[in-house]
Amino acid sequence: MINVPVRRLDSLTQIRAFAALFVFVYHINHNTQWLPHKELFSVGYVGVSLFFVLSGFVLTWSYEPSMKPKTYYIRRGARIYPLHLFFLFLALLLPVISYSRNILSLFPNILLIQSWIPDWRYVFSYNSVSWSLSCEVFFYALTPFILKYLYSSTGKRNPLVSLLTVSLCIVFASTMLSVQSNYVDVLTYAHPIARLPEFILGVATAYIVRQLMENSGAGDITRFKSLALIMGAGLVSLLIVYILSNLQLNQTMTSYICAPSFALLIAMCAFNDVKRSQGNKFSKKPIFHKILVKAGEISFAFYLAHELVIVNLEWVASLSQWQLSGMVLACLALILSALIAAMAHVLIEKPAHRAIVLHTGK
Repeated sequence: MINVPVRRLDSLTQIRAFAALFVFVYHINHNTQWLPHKELFSVGYVGVSLFFVLSGFVLTWSYEPSMKPKTYYIRRGARIYPLHLFFLFLALLLPVISYSRNILSLFPNILLIQSWIPDWRYVFSYNSVSWSLSCEVFFYALTPFILKYLYSSTGKRNPLVSLLTVSLCIVFASTMLSVQSNYVDVLTYAHPIARLPEFILGVATAYIVRQLMENSGAGDITRFKSLALIMGAGLVSLLIVYILSNLQLNQTMTSYICAPSFALLIAMCAFNDVKRSQGNKFSKKPIFHKILVKAGEISFAFYLAHELVIVNLEWVASLSQWQLSGMVLACLALILSALIAAMAHVLIEKPAHRAIVLHTGK
């Protein structure tokens, strides 16, 4: 196992905040008429692609071969299930949800297998954003096997090439499916197997970054160079997103196109975090404001809360006939989502995770 000591990946935590904000703006655009220039926000769903690539990277970076599979699975479940069940319960009680409250979809939703069912009424039922958790559960289940294959393979066989080849085959097949119709595209976009390549790209990125740092070291770097690398990768990602917002590509293809630039951004941020951990003077201070770290920490709760907030605020505003501009309502939705996320993070996510970690052992 490659040893690149780093305690915190603050830059990657901050990226989560931006990914969640991308998805928030997309759902404002999708569910309301609050924002102008709707085409600019039409591809905000690529924030989910960023989450998937980031998930593969972080799980590979923090891989502990000595951890028992049972402990790993319990801890992964502790990351998502407490908040998922809380917001699913809210979706049962709230007057409005974004798509379907089909009683038949409740059980698959609880088990987070709804994205395997080729029917929008199941995939986007109750708290509709939880479809991505169905994908994450699949990724979590595969991770020990993927990483064991990646780090244990010897000889002429290159495990990284094999994984990326499988991913490209999935990308090709999924793209061919997605062009059949919008309905099929959305089902493909939400399917765990179709989203696996983005996760594997994150795995591959972490593996390559660790190999490079092990073989050549982090080297000398100034604050300017570190910022330039991150800003350059970030601008490339934003440029690609902007270009795609003006094209007529479907969701599946758009997500695949964005994923490599996200992997580059994540790699640059991870490199910066490693440099900071090695004691460079400039890296004693976070690159971004500490508020972004906190925003990243609550981003999962924010992601699960935001669409329920948006559709219910829209419903209340329409009934009350509020004389508020769309921008004001969007800002109000952002504030409410952040407040609910912060409370859920402090009162549910952290205590539940702590309790389960203590129960299963450190």
